[in-house]
Parts: sequence; C-alpha cells; structure tokens
Amino acid sequence: MIKKGLKNYLSNLKYYFTPLGMLALGVIVSLAIAIPYVNGSARELVDFTSSLGNVELDFSAFLQKILDEALALDWHNPARAITTIFSSDWLNKTFADSIFALTHNIEPVAEQILEKISLCVSSVIYAVVFVLVFAFLGIFSGYYLTRYFIRKEIAKRPFWKTLLVSFADALITAALPLLSIYLSALWQPFVYVVALLLPVLWSMILLFEAYIAQGLGKLKIKEVITLKTSAKLFQTNLIIIMISSAVTSLISLIAGELLGLLLGFPLWMIAIIVSSLNAESYVKELADRKEEATQSDAQN
Repeated sequence: MIKKGLKNYLSNLKYYFTPLGMLALGVIVSLAIAIPYVNGSARELVDFTSSLGNVELDFSAFLQKILDEALALDWHNPARAITTIFSSDWLNKTFADSIFALTHNIEPVAEQILEKISLCVSSVIYAVVFVLVFAFLGIFSGYYLTRYFIRKEIAKRPFWKTLLVSFADALITAALPLLSIYLSALWQPFVYVVALLLPVLWSMILLFEAYIAQGLGKLKIKEVITLKTSAKLFQTNLIIIMISSAVTSLISLIAGELLGLLLGFPLWMIAIIVSSLNAESYVKELADRKEEATQSDAQN
C-alpha cells in the first residue's frame, strides 16, 4: 500500500501547475479590475490636491514616494510587511506623509486632504479584498479541478456511488463526534482513547467509504478493513504529507517564506487529494486482482 500510495502522489505531481494556474488566473483577472480602480482613486486624490490654490503634485512622484515607504519595511518577514502595507493605518499615514512631503503651504486645507486620503485608502482596501476573494475562488476551483484529474487517474467511480459515499461521509461525520461525546460522558477517559486511536480510526473510515465506492459486491468488508491496512494507510498518507512539508520548507529556506508558500501550496494540495483517494486506489486494485483471479480460475 505504501508503494502504491507514493506512486499515486509522485505520478500526479504532473498536475502541479493546475492549482497554481487557477490561482494565477483568479489573481490576474482581479488585478485587471482592481488596479485601474485604485489608480483612478489615487489620481482623484492627486487632482484634488493639485486643484487647491497653487499646489502642484506630480502623480508619478506621489506613487514613487509611497513605493519608497513600502520598500523601507522589513521584507525579511514578508507576511508582516504585506499585512502592514494593506492596513488602513499604514496607508493613511503613508499617503498623508507623501502628499505633505511633496507639497507646501497646504496646512489650511489639510483636513480636506485627509478626508480624500481616507476615501482613497478605502478604495485600496476594497480592491485588496476583491483580489483576495478571487484568489480564494482560484484556489477553490483549482482544488476541485485537480481532484477531478487525479480521481480519473487513480479511482474512477460511477456518479451514483459518489452520491452514496457522500451520504455515508455526511452520516459518519455527524455521528462520530456525537458518539464520542456520549461515550465520554459515560466514561471520561474515553476521550483520550479516541485521541490516541483517531489516526487509525479515520483510516478505517476512509477504507469503509472506499469499500462502498470500489469494493461493494466485489469484496468482503473484512478483506478491506483491518487494523493492519488501516495502520498502513495512515503511514502512507503521513509519509506523503511529510514529503510535501519537507519540500515546501526547503523552498522557503532557499527562496524565502513568501515564495515557499506560493510554490509549496500545490504540493500540499496534491498531497491532500491523493491522501483522500489512496484508500479507494487500494480497494480498486484489490477488487481488480480478485476479479482477474476469478476469471483466470473460470478459464482453467
């Protein structure tokens, strides 16, 4: 099972660029809408400031001043730097400092300018949220598209079995916590027993769902769900997750956290998808072998 699971993971790395491409598509589409919107809002701010008396404010110089402030942040911690840039406090302060540094004698109308800055900052925040929503949609669609391709490779199943497995999964997901709470109320140490056995127990659930999808009518349930196969399934999936984690950490160490996160998330996505389908892949292979053996015996 371990060899089969690792083969599933490594062979399906060919879909690495599918989630990355869907994320890029979502970000590109959203930026194509958001950038002109923010650009227009910033120009309105500059035009308003320039219309006040003899004040002249160059738009490119204004943007350069903001860029200089952004580059001055500590980019050794990219997550903190990005969070700072898109915070309303930093944007308000930076926009105000940039305008006041590039213009003179505007103290009498400073309050009006600050109001316009606040409106401009709001447009930036809305644009950031818009981009994040589209990025999430890209990740979401990338996950299901990648899962569709991987399922076709390792564990195809009829639509009616998909509905049956979905129903079983929903039932188990709802019943298991309730049963655990009930048994823990009867015997308090039971919660620790569940915590210890949860990895193997979850592997048993995956094997049960895999049996419904790939082995029903072909195999006996005791051929599929055993303590040994459950432990091996958990071990297989753990190895796959550890490989993804190690590669992501290595990329982060070499190229930085931000690039490591960006280039590592498709590995994690494929690892999660393959881990959720390894049980079905195993049961399908088991069922195919039994069917071949039965046909061979019938021919002999």
